[in-house]
Amino acid sequence: MPNHNVQETVILCSVCGVQNQRIAKFCVNCRSPLSLDQRMTAREAEKIQSELSRLRSRSRKFRRFLITLSLTGLLLAFGFFIYRENSGLEDPSSNIGAVSEQGSWPMYQGGPLLNGLSVDPQAPEPGTSDKKTLWVFNTKDGISGAPSVADGILYFSTKGNQILALETNSGEVIWEFPTEAASDSVLAIAGELVFSALKEGRLVALDRYDGSLVWDFKTSEPFFSSPNIFNGVLYVGSSDKNVYALDAANGEMRWRYKVGSRVTTTLAANDEIVAFIAQDNMVRIIDSMTGDFRLDYPTDASGGTVSLDGKRLFFGDLNGTLRAIDWTKVQLPLEKAARRFRLQMFLWGFEKRPPVLKGTVWRFRNPQESFQGTPSVGKGAVYIPTSAGNVYKVSASNGKPVWKYESGSRLTQPVTVTEGTAYVGDISGKIHGISTETGELVWEFFVEGEVTSPVVFAEGTLFVTTNNYGQGKLYAIR
Repeated sequence: MPNHNVQETVILCSVCGVQNQRIAKFCVNCRSPLSLDQRMTAREAEKIQSELSRLRSRSRKFRRFLITLSLTGLLLAFGFFIYRENSGLEDPSSNIGAVSEQGSWPMYQGGPLLNGLSVDPQAPEPGTSDKKTLWVFNTKDGISGAPSVADGILYFSTKGNQILALETNSGEVIWEFPTEAASDSVLAIAGELVFSALKEGRLVALDRYDGSLVWDFKTSEPFFSSPNIFNGVLYVGSSDKNVYALDAANGEMRWRYKVGSRVTTTLAANDEIVAFIAQDNMVRIIDSMTGDFRLDYPTDASGGTVSLDGKRLFFGDLNGTLRAIDWTKVQLPLEKAARRFRLQMFLWGFEKRPPVLKGTVWRFRNPQESFQGTPSVGKGAVYIPTSAGNVYKVSASNGKPVWKYESGSRLTQPVTVTEGTAYVGDISGKIHGISTETGELVWEFFVEGEVTSPVVFAEGTLFVTTNNYGQGKLYAIR
């Protein structure tokens, strides 16, 4: 460092930190404009330069340290992966799943991806003159969640501690199964079984034709999550802060993932991953075969859960943000620590841009509204309602809004998407049929009471539940 007189005045460049003569207008090193406000004594400049040099040296050393740790972690993770592959779990005893087929709606949001998409092609035509109520089933205690439908039988739970099976064409009771406590979850149908998660901390598998108990699984805390069955495995979250994977055919536990927070939302599942939102407002993605952690992603409070489509995962929050992330990304060891360090470096001015959360693809932001329920996804578009009564259609590829439908009433339930029409019910008892192409109302129907479930479309029939002065009604509309 040059030996300047302590009273000599210099200009220290704020960009590169090089000293310049006091009359200079541009830095001799980086040619950045200089300001008279940057003048200081040479000794002061030397102290600043020394401190900057020390910080940069520490930054370089820390980066090398992180790279070394990351490489070590990768090698360990690879070795652990090889070990798990060689000593992995046996295949489940069946390959049953609650997979949506034509004429069915076998679980919450229609299928394991939770995409709210009906594959039944017999959508109602526009207009109201030929629509009528096929039948109404009344319960004095209310109905818990949406019904599930398969092969001419409809299954649902009541707040009066019952699981019921009805004939879809007549609404006549086929069987009922008593429970100790009510259920907030939607039943799932797979193979010859129907599954229900109960508030008594019990998960039951019943014979779907006569309602007899086949197996049950108990935990110390209530279930609020609905079961999801995919490729022979049942996935469910519990208030005991765990996610469970059970053999769907016999109830034997395959693995348990400790979340550290209550899981009250339904899990989405595909061939590779299970994804969900816990009560700590964190989206978690874990391996569906082993229960190993893959990625987490912070969010705000949510009124629903996640949905899957291809390599994208979608979720909305109550603060008006709809996000898409790439669920194939895997969080490396110490990657969070490295991101926090980079964020500090950005705040100190050593990084030009803040680090982006891993997996981020896009976000659609509307802070004036609160997104409700689980996003529904179909044919390259995401559909999500708001508490203000609007339904948004957003491009699944880039998050750009396509149209907005204004219902005129509060919406609390997810949208159900069929061929050409999106359905949603409001708190005034109106069911809206919206053109997926234009966002215009093409179909409407009125029921008594507040709509309390997503519209289920199966066997050419719309099924929806309402709450009317504390009593539950289940409508079949055709």
